[in-house]
Amino acid sequence: MSHGAREGRMRARASSIARSGLLLLACLATSACACGTQAAVAPSSSSNPAVARATPQNGRLRVEFLDNGAFAEDNAAAIDREGVRRIPWWRSSLGMEQVVALDDELRPRDANDSGARLHAARTRGGEFLEQPVPAYAPFARSLRIAGEVLGSGVVVVRDVAPDGARGEARFELDDAPAWRAFAITGDALAAKLGREPMPRFVVRFEAANTNGLAHWRALTASAELPCPTEAELKAELKGVLDWVIHECLTRGIDDVGPKKTGWMCHYFDAVTGERITTARAVSFFAFFDLLRMALEGGESAEWRAGLDRFLASLLEDGLHPVTGLPRAWDCETDVPRDDVPLEIGLTLGFLIDVAERGPDAWRARCKAAAVKLGETVLAKGLLPDGNVAASYFPSDGRVNSNVGRLRRLDVLAQLARLSKLAGDARFESASREALWTFEYSHAWSGTWQQIDPAFDDEYGHYGARAATSWRAAPQEKVFRELALGGWRHFRPLWTDSVRLGGTCAADQVRCWVLLMDVAELAPEEKDAIRAATWPAVRGHFKGEQGGSGAWEDLTVIDFDSQATFALKVGDFPGAPQNLLHGLSAVYEPGYLRTDEVRAMYTAVLRSSLETYKRPHGFLMETKQRDGPNSAMGSMRMLLGLAKMYAKLK
Repeated sequence: MSHGAREGRMRARASSIARSGLLLLACLATSACACGTQAAVAPSSSSNPAVARATPQNGRLRVEFLDNGAFAEDNAAAIDREGVRRIPWWRSSLGMEQVVALDDELRPRDANDSGARLHAARTRGGEFLEQPVPAYAPFARSLRIAGEVLGSGVVVVRDVAPDGARGEARFELDDAPAWRAFAITGDALAAKLGREPMPRFVVRFEAANTNGLAHWRALTASAELPCPTEAELKAELKGVLDWVIHECLTRGIDDVGPKKTGWMCHYFDAVTGERITTARAVSFFAFFDLLRMALEGGESAEWRAGLDRFLASLLEDGLHPVTGLPRAWDCETDVPRDDVPLEIGLTLGFLIDVAERGPDAWRARCKAAAVKLGETVLAKGLLPDGNVAASYFPSDGRVNSNVGRLRRLDVLAQLARLSKLAGDARFESASREALWTFEYSHAWSGTWQQIDPAFDDEYGHYGARAATSWRAAPQEKVFRELALGGWRHFRPLWTDSVRLGGTCAADQVRCWVLLMDVAELAPEEKDAIRAATWPAVRGHFKGEQGGSGAWEDLTVIDFDSQATFALKVGDFPGAPQNLLHGLSAVYEPGYLRTDEVRAMYTAVLRSSLETYKRPHGFLMETKQRDGPNSAMGSMRMLLGLAKMYAKLK
């Protein structure tokens, strides 16, 4: 199955899961480097996806995590709010002022000399250089820091102990009148700390004293990640999915009232499995689309029965018999709630998904249901300003205007898909006119230091809908220009934001996914998109690891995750939905289907199982609470689990 067939329908799934979860809650209340004994190694090119990678050995892969360790990446013009030109990938005292060129004898050269081919970084007096380095906690002792020093320097490695206390180990290097190689192992770090090291680490380089001077070059920091074969990872994922889906189907599905439908209406505890509450009015929930996706990876009688049961309930009870519009269902009384207006985008998209590649027994019925719903939209939902309504009262098709602009774009993208499915140009025409209205009135914004929310939310959502429409109607220039225009605007900002420590919201992942579609639809952009995406993948992997060794769904600023900032912007710290999804999304042939990405995915998966898994589901947060613990963390994990499972052979 092509990337387009598999990914093109899923650009907004991460946000759809979050939105579905919130709706239910509301109802419920560098290159990998195999290091030898010498510390002097080739300059790191870990941001380059074309560089050959080390071969996994015994289920492990050594990965280089220090970016720009050769200080070869320039920053000629990007200045931060303090007036500093930051060194790409590094936190430092003075930024690019600390980067020096080397002459042919590898000595720091005069600034007026020309022809420098190599570079180093200076730490003088109180100056410093530092960079976060992730690792997989069970393999933390595999950490190896190496490089060359000129002068008298100190390497400082920091971590966070299991009790939350910050740890620090200082490695003083002998004064070196000529370049001298050094290496620091994880065993040496453990000896200094007096305990097992705990990632994420921060590796810092300083002069030996306030009057000292040290130059640094060819710096590396590598560690091993778990790296099973594709077949081994698929088997591992099958076990996780069997458990998660069984718990959801057993504890979450309707068993109240006389009818016993296929709706998910129960909210249950991840620790005890006990029911917390039951929703009175339910509608489409993204879990069932993920169930459909998991079945693309392999057959399961339990999964198939759960999907069949839901499809029967959706088609029999969840769509109004006259208008075809989605309607809420009261599971306790088994009656429809036609007085409740519903947004239609997710349901319409799901019907089209099943019609295109779902179970054979349901395809024709879902296609007919999608067309009927679309006819009502054409009859009732075309607004005077050229937009298309997103929410309707199911009984008569009256428009509910109390919805955001983004929800309207959800409908436009699905209308474009419906036009292709049904062979009816009227749906595409309505989508085109409404999207043209949006493009005419919209301008992209953002800076490298504050690229979000313009990038993650605006382009991530609006561009995704445009890309969906473009795929369905490749001849329509308005779809193409909106998706491509956003990419061309954000490309330089994104590149600098990732490497210089700008805002990197966890849900920027939706931009990775939509840009994969842009790369497929505009092949001339593929190399540039892939080259920009790979550093972002590394940046999120490095930045979103917390002090406990687990990865969290948090915005990264200045290369650190921001737990406090999360409360301000509405992030959901905890189970790493976005990172797991992003790693599974980019794992595509001809894109980033590499051992390194698979190893990153496995590290995030296994650390999440260790941190968030409880007997009956995944926690939403890193720590278990006294009292109820929602199992909605399972919904956050399912997209990345199901997508990778479907891709692996």
